[in-house]
Formats: sequence, C-alpha cells, structure tokens
Amino acid sequence: MAAFFEIHDSQLKGISWNGSQLSLRFRAVRNEWTERIGVGTGKTYYQDIELLIQDAEMDLDSPNLPIWLLDGSYRAASQIAGAEDIEDGYIPASLVRADEAELQLEGMNEDTQEYIAVRARGGSMTLVFLGEPEFLQDLPL
Repeated sequence: MAAFFEIHDSQLKGISWNGSQLSLRFRAVRNEWTERIGVGTGKTYYQDIELLIQDAEMDLDSPNLPIWLLDGSYRAASQIAGAEDIEDGYIPASLVRADEAELQLEGMNEDTQEYIAVRARGGSMTLVFLGEPEFLQDLPL
C-alpha cells in the first residue's frame, strides 16, 4: 500500500518558529492506494499533521498566509520512509526524516483573496501526526 500526503486541497493551519526550527501545521489530504493483481483502489482522508524543519529558511510573498493550498511540491535530497510510500513530489505518510528538504506551497487566502506562495527549506524535516485520519472518500483507480 502506498500512503502519502498531497499538498493540493490541503489547508495550511499555521506557521511558527522556535529558534531555527520552522513548524508548518496542515489539515492534509492523505491518500492510500492498494493494488491487487493490476487493479488499484484507493481511499482519501484528511489528517492533521505538522512538518518540523530544522535549520529552516522561509520565503513568503505576502504578510498573509495561504489557507487553501491549490498547488505545491516537495523534494528532498534523501529521506527515510517506507519504500512502498515513496511517490515523487508527495510527502510519504511513513516519513521519518528528510534531508535537505524543500516545500513549495501555493494557495488562496480567503479573507484577502490573494494567491500566495510560500517556500520553506532546511537541513532536515520530520513529520508529526496531530490526529488520526478522517475518512473522506473511496477512489476507484
């Protein structure tokens, strides 16, 4: 089974700093795909997560934050995660650590109607679950 988080359709709930550590909190879209003899099925969930980036830098093109994420990307020079979860551009649900990680987040702030981009990068990134997955829908693949 491949389980991963998408940036698209997730909500950015907050950003905070603690020294050189950046915390990004999301209500993230989690996909779990299963393939049986060439036929795939999937389930989609929402799950509250936090990404902690050490030795972080961040670029934000507005004093406001995007709330609804419409696009974005994730990359890392290397990562420790379950092999079945590794999907290019997605955050593996089994992520233990990513080195030289970079996130690009783009979305709308509903209050100001701005389209905002956030770029966060750092020496390492870890994933923290803040709640259990909440079922959203089945996906026939």
